[in-house]
Amino acid sequence: MKNRSYKKLMLKTSIWFLTILCPILLSAQTVTKGPYLLVPGKTSVSILWETDAPATGQIIGGIGASHKFSVNGRLLGQKDGGYLYQAAISGLKPGQEYTYRLKLGDVSAAVHHFRTAPPDDGPFSFVALGDSRSNPDIFRVINEQVNRLNPDLIISMGDLVAEGGNYAEWGKYYFAPAAQVIDHIPLISTLGDHEGSSDNGDLFRYFLLPEMKTERLWFSFDYGPAHFVSLDYPTGEKGSGRRSSGNIKWTLSLVVIPMNTNGFIPCGLRRNRRAGRSPT
Repeated sequence: MKNRSYKKLMLKTSIWFLTILCPILLSAQTVTKGPYLLVPGKTSVSILWETDAPATGQIIGGIGASHKFSVNGRLLGQKDGGYLYQAAISGLKPGQEYTYRLKLGDVSAAVHHFRTAPPDDGPFSFVALGDSRSNPDIFRVINEQVNRLNPDLIISMGDLVAEGGNYAEWGKYYFAPAAQVIDHIPLISTLGDHEGSSDNGDLFRYFLLPEMKTERLWFSFDYGPAHFVSLDYPTGEKGSGRRSSGNIKWTLSLVVIPMNTNGFIPCGLRRNRRAGRSPT
């Protein structure tokens, strides 16, 4: 009788654990980075976030309080206990303000907002900054000023962290102080030598260029009547950026190191040698 009573007690305890505690554990994922905006377009945008455990995430949003889209997150990768997800939103209107929120299971986070890129002939504003590494307190204050200006776009000249291959630095030096702006203003950064010198830009690409599967970290994009060209710091390779056939009035380039007419600078040589290339 005692054994039967003990088994019944254990069975009830197990059922209680499965029905009460497990759902709590499964819904206890923490968002460790984001949500943040990438790949801004006239009719599309990407929203990314990282959690400390696998989580079924969803971005729900629309114009004002009306929900017009619901997109499931796609797992991009897992590094150092963090799971990075991306929701690609499409079918939007140019120059339009949208609200959105991240939903994990049955739990919804705070409401955020973003604005799509303007039409080809539409006006826009942007803020240029760079070399924000190593001092998150100052970077946080700079972002407070950015919020007051409320630009459409943030352009960075790179060096967001001191050591690009150090996963912890991305949270401390970039995502934490920039959280107040990157949830509603896209920040596009060129590759800095500090991001490229330790891991050849792997974490930079992972967090900020998730669709780019190449070592060639130069790229270009259109935003309204402007064409932006991001130049990789010297690698000894040549390339050309795509230029839209639209109504482009301005072409702007961003690079971490000023142009040098005397050949390759030391950091470029280091990266060439690590990649097994010889400068010519």
